[in-house]
Amino acid sequence: MFRSRLLKRTQGIIESAMILAFLVTVVAAIILSVILTAVMMHRLWAGKTATSSQDTIRHTPQFVVPSKRYGSLHAETVQPQVDPGTYQEPIAARARDDVRENSRLEEEPESSKTFVSEYGALQPELYPQQDDVLHIKELRQKRTTKKTNRGKLHIKLNYDFRTSDFVVRLIEASGLPAMDIGGYSDPYVKVYLEPDEERRMKQSSVQRRTLNPSFDEVFKFPITYDELQEKTLCMKVFDFDKFSRHDAIGDIQIRIRDTNVSRQLDVWSDLTKPDRHQEAPGDLLFSISYLPNAERLTVVALRARNLKAMDCNGLSDPFVKVSLLYEGKRLKSKKTSIQYKDCHPVWNEAINFNIPFKQLSTHCLELQVYDHDVLSQDELIGETTTGDDSDEPGRSQWRDMIDYPRKPVAVWHSLKDPN
Repeated sequence: MFRSRLLKRTQGIIESAMILAFLVTVVAAIILSVILTAVMMHRLWAGKTATSSQDTIRHTPQFVVPSKRYGSLHAETVQPQVDPGTYQEPIAARARDDVRENSRLEEEPESSKTFVSEYGALQPELYPQQDDVLHIKELRQKRTTKKTNRGKLHIKLNYDFRTSDFVVRLIEASGLPAMDIGGYSDPYVKVYLEPDEERRMKQSSVQRRTLNPSFDEVFKFPITYDELQEKTLCMKVFDFDKFSRHDAIGDIQIRIRDTNVSRQLDVWSDLTKPDRHQEAPGDLLFSISYLPNAERLTVVALRARNLKAMDCNGLSDPFVKVSLLYEGKRLKSKKTSIQYKDCHPVWNEAINFNIPFKQLSTHCLELQVYDHDVLSQDELIGETTTGDDSDEPGRSQWRDMIDYPRKPVAVWHSLKDPN
């Protein structure tokens, strides 16, 4: 009896569960069908809206206005501003119209192009584009002494946004003073930017026996436009002399931020009195290291920069002579290879000397940069030394080599004029 009651109760629970599952399934099916119906109705409504919009397409007007690019006028198709709710012409259609308009403009000769806008017609040939002209005159104070005219320098400046280069075109100089006995000069110009850690300096060719040289040379400085605004253009005019120092004639300095080099700028500037009357010999970079176990002193001539021009072509054929000195006497001397026609040579050549560690304090190194000549004696451009008794930075470089053996110590040295 108890077993029969338990069986009936179990059957009732199973039947209730089956009925509940059936109801849940029915409700889910109804909800799914409602969702599908709503999606289909939304798509049908969206399609009808697009169809009605195509029936009311409004053509967006186009007009041609002149646009200024790098000093010339070009036709440019302009789309007026449209409200967000207004339909705009498809991109493909606008592209076809632009191609037709550009082909029409290309077929017309340059002189017959007329640009039409809402303000009337514009003919570019009636408005020629000219370079900006800047005249820089030396500020002279009232003095009783006679003023010396150092001449003028003619240059053109512009920034090339396509290549990110600052372009300096050296045109000519006029009215230069005579620096030679014959009443002439042999001028050349050095061009560089300040401040510049790398001291990238450009140099023109030498113009022989003239006071009104014509150069027509172009120099480019890779630099961003924003960085250029913090620079100052420096140009120094020198008189070339084969057998003595090169005398400075004059220089100019132009702060870029005070000018507009986004388009070509024509500059005429008076030369001012230079800070130094002679050209600096240049700079030399070399490293020294000492290997205690082998008792070997190694000198590596790395490179030089801004070496003084010693030849008529405005260049030099430099090499480095390294000498080991003891109490001012040369014990040994060795030379690097010759770098022809280069005022910024690169050697990367090592020279070794055998010397005991205890004798380092009594010895020093002398490095001399020469200009090689085939038909005459090699000319000394400049020299420097490194050792315990040397001037800075030679003294610090020598002591660092002793304190840190096996480690190369590289330092830039400003060469001293041998005269």
